[in-house]
Amino acid sequence: MKSINNHAIGRFSLPVLVICEWLMVLPPALFLAAATLRTLQPRQYEPARTSWIILDWTTTHISRFGAAILFVGLPGIVIVAGCATLLHNWQQDQTLRMTYE
Repeated sequence: MKSINNHAIGRFSLPVLVICEWLMVLPPALFLAAATLRTLQPRQYEPARTSWIILDWTTTHISRFGAAILFVGLPGIVIVAGCATLLHNWQQDQTLRMTYE
């Protein structure tokens, strides 16, 4: 019974981890998408206008330290958590190891 419960917890934790990682990468991805859209058209046309609004808000509300966390810290956490999960699954799953040996 104990192994069944552990396997059920493992099935639940992986999608939760994926959603959390996706949410950590979403803010820098949104900011970079807005910066890219800003350069496509003049400021008075959409979607460049909305992109300018997002970038103006971001530059006034986020410090350099906040930007460092946004662009280096959060993706770094995602990379470390993803590698740790992959290593854990590699050690636990015999089928996964046999597939790539």
